[in-house]
Amino acid sequence: MFFRHYDFTPSRSAEIFFGALVHQTIEDIHRNLLDGKGNGLGENKITGDRVGPSAYGNRRAFTVREIEAAVDKFAKATLICKDIGFDFIDFNGAHGYLMNQFFSPVYNQRNDKYGGDARRRMQFALDCVTESRKLVGEDYPLLFRMGVCDTKPGGITLEDSV
Repeated sequence: MFFRHYDFTPSRSAEIFFGALVHQTIEDIHRNLLDGKGNGLGENKITGDRVGPSAYGNRRAFTVREIEAAVDKFAKATLICKDIGFDFIDFNGAHGYLMNQFFSPVYNQRNDKYGGDARRRMQFALDCVTESRKLVGEDYPLLFRMGVCDTKPGGITLEDSV
């Protein structure tokens, strides 16, 4: 989770405090920038497994139960951010982060409710936002940043995103 502070007006202080909920990129998933030992966020700290939307390289696919646990953690993180005073939450479903990986047919080869056609590949992100909305209420601003196309052959297309 990254936290950002912006001042949008030069004439007076208009501070907005928000959280961007993300998961590390595919390229960084096996690296930890602090210790360089591969202890990135893509590693299950209990089992030591490397996980992703589908098996890819030396990663295994998330189980449905693990996906549901991740959805729950995103929702709880949203509520925590609201409770400590964040003005809004920005879900980052772009730039190779986990929600983007689920949407991308390059990284998501699942054939269950979280994979297949574009609608099902979006399910993980939709579940995260829906569960977050249940916890923070209808009046709390939730934004979603979406990567509309991949730079890889066979990836997300503009048609998928529309």
